[in-house]
Amino acid sequence: MMMNERKIRSKELIQILAFAGFFVFIYAWRWIHTATLPATWDQVDFVLAVDRFDLLAMQPHFPGYPYYILGGIIAHRWVSDPGAALVIFNFILMISTIVPIYGLARKYTTCARSLFVVTGVHAIAYLWTLSAQPMAETAALALLIWYWWCLARAIDSPSIFRQLMPLLLFSLIMGVRLSYLAFGVGIILLWGYDYYRGRLAGHSHKKLISRLFGWMVCAFVFQLIWLIGLIMSAGHVSGFIQMALAFTGGHFNDWGGTATISVIDLIQRLFILLFHNLMWTGLAMQSIPLFILLVFILCFIVYSSKKLSWARSDKFTRWFVVMGISYLLFAWLAQNIDKPRHIAPLILMVIGVICLLLIRDILAYSWKRYMTIGLILLLITSQAAMGIVIVKQQSEQVSAVHQLAIYLEQMQAESDEPIMVYTWEETRVLEYLQVQFDHKRIYTYPFFLDETRALKPRRIFITGQALDGFILQGAKVGSQTKLVDNFLSDSRFDPVYAEIRLYEWIH
Repeated sequence: MMMNERKIRSKELIQILAFAGFFVFIYAWRWIHTATLPATWDQVDFVLAVDRFDLLAMQPHFPGYPYYILGGIIAHRWVSDPGAALVIFNFILMISTIVPIYGLARKYTTCARSLFVVTGVHAIAYLWTLSAQPMAETAALALLIWYWWCLARAIDSPSIFRQLMPLLLFSLIMGVRLSYLAFGVGIILLWGYDYYRGRLAGHSHKKLISRLFGWMVCAFVFQLIWLIGLIMSAGHVSGFIQMALAFTGGHFNDWGGTATISVIDLIQRLFILLFHNLMWTGLAMQSIPLFILLVFILCFIVYSSKKLSWARSDKFTRWFVVMGISYLLFAWLAQNIDKPRHIAPLILMVIGVICLLLIRDILAYSWKRYMTIGLILLLITSQAAMGIVIVKQQSEQVSAVHQLAIYLEQMQAESDEPIMVYTWEETRVLEYLQVQFDHKRIYTYPFFLDETRALKPRRIFITGQALDGFILQGAKVGSQTKLVDNFLSDSRFDPVYAEIRLYEWIH
């Protein structure tokens, strides 16, 4: 008996040590290969905000992401580089999710198998890429996981503390990533269930309505904490409202593209969202072997689904599905379809569910037992191996916008007269780099023509994104532009500006 107990303890100790070693390695590797320079408009906004928070100067852009910037400011006390400070904050929050992921998995399976689910989620290759960038997505995902865990605990107990925790976590999420608003449907479900549970317990309708009103007040107060801070930073309420309206107008017209959209466009957006952004990029990292493995695992899960028997606390599972569908609809109709990172919560949800479904299907003395163990180990190692490669590549690669800056600076150094470069969003990065040539963000073609006439005979260059905007405005520019160069980087890191075309304007 004692020998068997020692073997079990030794086995558990080996599992815990392997688990701890894996986490130390992956986060040490990510820290070593942190992206050194911000390469996108959003990244520049976040990095600048760590040194000086100013919504009017777009440091960062609306809605301000106050809790994320606050975390970066705190980390900046020990880490000199503001971008690295934001990455450190990402790491700390994501490492903390070991606890809630384990807690959620433990509702459905054993302790040892729960560790497989935790490892599988943290091994997601796309998460490696996001967490090594000074972007708010990773911090928001970490808080989202804590929020799910708090919801699951609130289902199990009507205590005031457990009912308040999801409200607090949701306010933190909103202060980090406002676009995760769709997950607030979980709060609505919780309030409905709390009322239903109270009626079953014999409480009066009046008492339960008063209790519900109290939860609403608490939720409102939690949200006010970060909203008041932003209003104060904007100077006054009217200025804050103007920024909010400008942001939402641009979001739904320019970024979401849903103001005047056809049924065909909606179908195309859904296809891109599900197959390109979620499956091909988010889950498979545009790797054919990894994509084939995921398809095989899904087929195996469907084949074995009859053997699954979910635990009694299945209510959270249904809520989890509802929240996922709600966010999918929001991403489909209102998010920028060109950026796969906007689908990041669904990537995390899908991998977590796949790992749980796999590990729960281990049957004693069956070929499926070995198949299941082999598949989940293969999934974890494949995702981790892809993450190792891609994070290293991300840290060593010179982004397309930085290539553009280097090329133009060299051109300016060799030129006797100053050159002028018109851009779209690239100008934000060029400002951050403090390049030694004139550049300007341009919006309309008539204004551009007026400027070029005034600048003649200076050499004028324009990026492909700005030129595409002119074409959408009805401009005929083919005879007045000459392609100078094409700058390329990996689209998995920055799909919008992975390719930058540079044209020279012919007067």
